[in-house]
Amino acid sequence: MVDMVPTTLTNVDNITPGEKKVYKFLQDLFIDQDAIVWYETEALGRYSDFILWLPTHGLLAIEVKDWTKSNFKEVNPTHFKGNFYRKDKPDVVTNPRIQALNRTGFVGDSIF
Repeated sequence: MVDMVPTTLTNVDNITPGEKKVYKFLQDLFIDQDAIVWYETEALGRYSDFILWLPTHGLLAIEVKDWTKSNFKEVNPTHFKGNFYRKDKPDVVTNPRIQALNRTGFVGDSIF
């Protein structure tokens, strides 16, 4: 059976609708499997939306982006500009692909 940490999202502040959907999806997906799913936990000095421990596969980090096409104003290979977090002020954010590659390198460097 999957262990969800926290066991419910009732007392979690600032959770996005997308994170709620992913939490429920992971809970249902791994209901009969030996797995641990952590929401918003610190690992190696950084936070991820979800970290999963699957004994047969290892660790998996998931970052949830609640973005739609209308949020984007400018896109390039390294950064995106748009209204991702506030409607009144555009943000410049790292391309999630670059973010994932950096996270992978950081974890690998920390382990080895």
